[in-house]
Amino acid sequence: MKQLSSGTTFFNKRIFPAVWFGGVIFIWLSAAFIMFLNRRIAEEGVMVLVIPIIMMGFGFIFFKILFANTVDKAMYDEESILITSKGKEIRIPFLNIDHIEYVNNRPPKLDITLYCSDPELGKVISVLVKSCNVFLPKHPDVVEFLEVFQKNRYRTSKD
Repeated sequence: MKQLSSGTTFFNKRIFPAVWFGGVIFIWLSAAFIMFLNRRIAEEGVMVLVIPIIMMGFGFIFFKILFANTVDKAMYDEESILITSKGKEIRIPFLNIDHIEYVNNRPPKLDITLYCSDPELGKVISVLVKSCNVFLPKHPDVVEFLEVFQKNRYRTSKD
């Protein structure tokens, strides 16, 4: 089996949000503590307390949109894709996949739409895939996976 998902998925889903929210909470607590020591809340002081809360709100929405429905790991072979999400492994045959869309964001991802909704993953599965530089838009492993999928999507296991 070949790995399709990016090696930075764990960092993007777990570590970066913890650093982001931890940093914003640290700034908020520091500002609140300094204001408490000075025993005054001026007009600027209220903004110092409000801006980190707004940053946390934007961060929550940002992480929810980008990383909430992404899987932890994805591997593939000639007939199926093996998805690991929340500690569970689910094998999805290519026959159950309706289509695959490559989204060239940073980080790039594949949106895999299933014919029937999976009870644990839903109808659309997002996989953060390996990225390349600006001059090579798709990683060679992603191109190979898309070719394998197109070649074998209608093949049954008896063929």
